[in-house]
Amino acid sequence: MEMAGELFEAMLQSEMEPDLITYTTLIRGFGNSNNLQRAIELFEALKNGGFPVEEKLYHTVIHSCLRHVDGVTAARLVHELDAIGGTLSPSTWIWVLEVLISKDDEKSARPIVRLIESRGVVLDDYKISRLISTCKQRGGLFLLQSSLKRLIS
Repeated sequence: MEMAGELFEAMLQSEMEPDLITYTTLIRGFGNSNNLQRAIELFEALKNGGFPVEEKLYHTVIHSCLRHVDGVTAARLVHELDAIGGTLSPSTWIWVLEVLISKDDEKSARPIVRLIESRGVVLDDYKISRLISTCKQRGGLFLLQSSLKRLIS
């Protein structure tokens, strides 16, 4: 990915305009490597450049954030995706919450739970119970625990 990044920078310096395929390829590559920050920078440049951003690319970047345990950025992108009418799989919703809980980030997790509720997303009761249990084990997140309990059918 290092060489691809260098080629991209040379492209920009020579005033060549990257296209959607170039951005998408680099975002995926950096997201799958150990350079999440560069993937996010390119994703933001893509959005700011007026390119159409597909739901699938949002999924790719969100998953990269979650693999790198960056729950705050993942949560922000989930809200952006929701605003454009995109959806997530139940397992991705759970993964977002797991990462936020692992960071004791109740402030970011509670709006995600509200989004799940408002969209009528059905999550597995066992997995929700496991999240509640993790909150208890971490010794807090009491507001999040009560929010999660409302998701159990």
